[in-house]
Parts: sequence; structure tokens; C-alpha cells
Amino acid sequence: MRVQFQGIPRPVLFDGCAELLDRLALLTQGWRWQAAADDAPPIITVAATTAGWRIVSQWTPEPAVYDDTADILCALLADLVLAYVEADPRLLCLHAGAVAIGPHGAGDSPAPLFVFPAESQAGKSTLTAALAASGGRLYSDDVLPIDLSSPAASAVAIGLAPRPRLPLPNALPAHLRESLLRRIAPANMRYGYVALAREQLAPLGERRPIAAFVRLERAAGHASLTAAPRSEIMTLLLRQNFGARPPAADMVERFAALTAAARCWRLRYSDIGEAVALLMAQAHSAKPASQRLSA
Repeated sequence: MRVQFQGIPRPVLFDGCAELLDRLALLTQGWRWQAAADDAPPIITVAATTAGWRIVSQWTPEPAVYDDTADILCALLADLVLAYVEADPRLLCLHAGAVAIGPHGAGDSPAPLFVFPAESQAGKSTLTAALAASGGRLYSDDVLPIDLSSPAASAVAIGLAPRPRLPLPNALPAHLRESLLRRIAPANMRYGYVALAREQLAPLGERRPIAAFVRLERAAGHASLTAAPRSEIMTLLLRQNFGARPPAADMVERFAALTAAARCWRLRYSDIGEAVALLMAQAHSAKPASQRLSA
């Protein structure tokens, strides 16, 4: 079965495994697809095998075989995200989580978007899932496209369920742990996808300006949210970006403008419940901007 995903120029071939599309529908929002109308070469091929599933693409040139549903979905979604981002030359990607924290219903002013640039295993998937389960709106738990084509740069929701590592940490409050565990599927021994409610997951392509960059630091003691130097955040962003890259001088200039327009913070925490409470309190604060944390 050849499938055309909206926003991706070439089709994806599902060879004997069209049931994976049903799984994708449970883990995505705003992703649209239909049967391909032409015979263009597939950008991604997934095939059922006696050992599980085999996937090959321009980002996975050597075929990879998986015998676990969560693993093949992870590989497929990673390639779909890369295909979507590379099809739009305006987009650059960050290794980052992002959550809009605050009311997001009709008539509400836009909730501020907090972006958490961080390396792998920094805890951003668990933290962003907990924030979404606490009333936030998830834009990404790992890969965040940024549209830098205009001075008012915006983050672009990727429309994918978060994938925290398992088991969920003891530092996660019981009510949040139970809320996330009820929604985990599929999963394996290492991680599980959390099928968030529709209002908790921003659809693919939804855009929002970045209100704050938050550097995550795991540390003992009570959680604290303090100002971080903009130079420190800009260096972190330069390390955590990938995808289409403008000239280095342009990159520095664009990230400098991006960090100048947003607040820059450092979140030290061990207790996820305390971290969630701190971030939600800051997002809901009615203080004028000049009295809030800033660098």
C-alpha cells in the first residue's frame, strides 16, 4: 500500500503492514494521509517480514529490522518527521521538548510556549508529558521544528505523542504517574508512547512564538527556576540544532535574535511534581514582564 502524507513530497510504501497506519492514527494529531495517486519512488519503505518489520529510507540507507511494535513506530515516525522538515526549507530542528502552559480554549490569549533544549536522556519526554497531563499543550517531547524565516520566529508543533522512558521515575507524583500509565500504548521494556487527549496535543503545523527557553539540570534538592545567561542558552541551541543549516554567521544571528525575544531560564530539579508546579505558576503569573525572571 502506497500512502501520501500531507507535507511530504513522495509516498511511503507499506508492504504487507498497512495496520501500522492504525497505530499511527492513535499517536498523532494533524497528520493526514491518503492512498498515493502516482508511482513516484517511495521516500520510506516499511515491509512486514518473518522477523517483524524492515524499514529503509534516505535516512536509514541500510535496512533496519525490528521485532517490536514500539520500535518500528519510533523508527517510522523519526523518518516521517525528517521528511516533513526537509520538505520545508524554512524549518530548522532542535532537539527539544516544548509545551504551551496555560489555557488554550476559544477566547483565551495564547498560552506561553516553554522550550526545553536538551540532550537525549535529559528527562524532557517525561517532564513534557507530565506538563501536558497537567493542563498543558504538547508541541514536542524530542524534536521541535523552528520557523526562522521571519523576524517573529515560531515553533511548529510536530503532532506526535510523547515517548518517555520506562519505568516512569519515582520522582513523578502518583496522580501523574497513574494518568500517564493509563494512556501508554504501545510500549516495551525501555519506553512507551503516551496517547494524550486531543486538547493536550497540538496538531502538526500549529505555530506559536517561543516565550521561554528552559535549560534542564537534574540536581538534588527542591526545584528552582532561575535566570540563565542568554549566551549559555544560545550555545545550547547551536549544539542542539540539526536539519537544513544556513551559513554559520546567519545561524548565530538568528539564534541571538530568538533568545533576545524570549526569557532564558535554568530549571534545577529532582522532583518532577515540583518542576511542573514551578513552571505552571510562572506561566500563569499575572506579574508584568519586567518583574518576571529574565536574563
